[in-house]
Amino acid sequence: MRCDDDAAGIWPFDSDDTVIQFNEVSDMKGTKDGQGFDADYRCRRSVFQYNYSHDNEGGFFLICAPGRSYNEDTIIRYNITRTMASTPRASFILAARRTRDYNNTIYVGPKQNLPLLLFNDWDGGNAQDTFFYNNIFYVDGRVSYDWGEKPQHSL
Repeated sequence: MRCDDDAAGIWPFDSDDTVIQFNEVSDMKGTKDGQGFDADYRCRRSVFQYNYSHDNEGGFFLICAPGRSYNEDTIIRYNITRTMASTPRASFILAARRTRDYNNTIYVGPKQNLPLLLFNDWDGGNAQDTFFYNNIFYVDGRVSYDWGEKPQHSL
């Protein structure tokens, strides 16, 4: 089934101190998002850990906030994701502050050609102080990276 609007498998919004763990999310389809997980705007200190995500059109993760709002201090750790959907988008789409992404395993299947990381500007909201470390990126297809207009992050 395809959603005609914004949609993600698990999606906190306007929430503080949310912990999302021990979940499997698959086969998300959407005309706009379609990620397995989404830390959306007006969220602080969200933790996503020990989850399994696969075959989501929108990829693994969306972390976002428009310039007029916020998303701060998201932690993404100890997750496994497999991207093999027929029309995938980026594995990570980021426009938030102080995101920490570590100890995850990301697999991109054969015949895939997608941006692995996409840092974008949503209504003036840019990724700031974002860190990726100690992740495993296993790529059987092709990936690219889009650092956005104002890179302020570290891999």
